[in-house]
Amino acid sequence: MQEYAEQDSAAAELKAIVELVDAYGPQQIVAAVNRMVVEDQARVVVSTVHKSKGREWNRVRIGDGFTPVDEQASARGVHPAEARLIYVAVTRARAQLDPAGIAWAEAQLRRPSAATADSTPQGVPLAALPLTGQLEYPRSPMSVFMARHLPRPEQVVGSYLQRLRDLPHPVQPMDERRPDWAALGHTIDYRLRLSLGSDPGLAVAQGVRLIGSPVPLEGVPGAGVRAALQTAGTRLLALLQSHLDGGSLLSDEDLTRLCHVAGCFEAVYRSGVFPRRRNLLAQANEHTTLEELTAAVPVYVLEDIAEQMQLAEQPFAPLRRLPAGQRVCGPVFAGSSDLGGADADFIAGGLLIDCKATTRPHKIGRAEVQQLAGYLLLDYDDTYRIDQVGFYLSRQGTLIAWTVPEFLTALGARKPLLQLRGELRDHWRQTRVTRAAEASSSAHSRR
Repeated sequence: MQEYAEQDSAAAELKAIVELVDAYGPQQIVAAVNRMVVEDQARVVVSTVHKSKGREWNRVRIGDGFTPVDEQASARGVHPAEARLIYVAVTRARAQLDPAGIAWAEAQLRRPSAATADSTPQGVPLAALPLTGQLEYPRSPMSVFMARHLPRPEQVVGSYLQRLRDLPHPVQPMDERRPDWAALGHTIDYRLRLSLGSDPGLAVAQGVRLIGSPVPLEGVPGAGVRAALQTAGTRLLALLQSHLDGGSLLSDEDLTRLCHVAGCFEAVYRSGVFPRRRNLLAQANEHTTLEELTAAVPVYVLEDIAEQMQLAEQPFAPLRRLPAGQRVCGPVFAGSSDLGGADADFIAGGLLIDCKATTRPHKIGRAEVQQLAGYLLLDYDDTYRIDQVGFYLSRQGTLIAWTVPEFLTALGARKPLLQLRGELRDHWRQTRVTRAAEASSSAHSRR
């Protein structure tokens, strides 16, 4: 049913139901339905747009189901089918319409298409985007190379979905109405890195330094708060390093609390904006300590990460036994500097792993497969001796992997790995030459 709903256009109306079952499980859905009242006794009716066709209400509010989940999704613009669905939604109201959920759409319709522009709607050249950003745009240098040399990612997706079939339902926090999924993803990533003997990564330390610096940040508090947070962040990094060195071993709960707070610092570095909500740093004052930040970590985070770490015990055990030099966390590749950056999750004993903490593993598709392929190709000099690639599903405790020859064959590659890497390097050199020529021509025209 998952594959049918995902791949067959005839199953479009089933897709939402399949996603609900994947996200919550049947028992939760049955319990929710049993608590509902009949419509003629309801003060509020919540409906999908498809279900509302042909009906009207005096007052209608458009929910946030149309709102893009992130900036990359927003940059894609409004799909024609989505625009038609928005039309249906707004014409359900007789007297009063609250269009808050679609306020973004009008501005998007005025922006250039991501399929034809050579830069993002914000004016960033596509070639300057990191790997994941480039894969959102068909005209980006990385997407163009993939389409030419690795044209069949859907075959790898099919192999992945086939192996996903018999896995257990993903674990997830059930006692929290709105889990912070991004923060949970960072936290499990850090915990797994620590289990392999590595620190959380450079981005956390950079976040701590950024907060403690005089660099302007949108929404940043006063100097006293910044100083308190820098002190807390510096101590956090020291505690984690001491744990890794064996000087002061921490409990699993303490590690989870510290890793969750570490993610708050990384979020500041990644966004360049001081958080306003959800992020624990948003509540800090000039007297805030690390102990206060870790004590504020929600209980559901501790329970959820403990469950994921228990699932990781068996699949990560052989990786932990590898020599330290064969356990690399957050690897950066020789070709990462050619684009706006590319760093993977783990490479252990030649196995390149992309960790996915998703509750909807069947949604992993073309972009994620191309991301794995991008990491593989960007290791121009074969520094990491990668001979397998795969996804680790942390909420199911399962690694789905392919040998490199299997992976490339399924992607439709017609050339060996070393030749593909060489041609990708040349592709980026030509991209730089073209961009330089265009910039020179533009400057000459202005003169």
